Amino acid sequence: MHPNPCPCMSLQTGVKLVAVVHAVAHLLAIVIFTSGAIGLDLGIDAPTTNQFIQEVASNGKPMFSLVFFFYLNAVLLSIVLYFGAQKRNTGMCWAWLGFSAFHLVLALGIMNVIFVLRASDFVVVVVEIYLLFVVYAFIMQLRQQAREELSTVFALKTPAGAKAQLQGSIYWA
Repeated sequence: MHPNPCPCMSLQTGVKLVAVVHAVAHLLAIVIFTSGAIGLDLGIDAPTTNQFIQEVASNGKPMFSLVFFFYLNAVLLSIVLYFGAQKRNTGMCWAWLGFSAFHLVLALGIMNVIFVLRASDFVVVVVEIYLLFVVYAFIMQLRQQAREELSTVFALKTPAGAKAQLQGSIYWA
């Protein structure tokens, strides 16, 4: 059995919590990013304006549209993850895991090229890796349960003498 990285709750509940936290964080990022970009577009220097927002705003609307689309997809895939955990669907969880891993690699690449990484960025990366591990552990738990159910069903359907007969012959009776 795989370890449970959520010591105080089940993995299913932990994955649902990851989905909610991710959705809220990305919705908040959309609001902050949009308000900062609009403020820069209007010539207002807002206190929420950081280097990333300034860089995106200086590159114009195509870059803004790309980042906005990316954050919106992150929110939608967080919703997919929530329902995937609720329905115990590994495909829906894999979709979120792949997107989030891609997002992490892309964000690290952009941060290394454009910005200097700070200690707070390192903490965010470590937390993001932990959240990826929680979802991965849930997927592995679901796979293990599916294997156990399949082996139980197969054991019930296999004739009693089939194993002994298979050892002596290549044909079933």
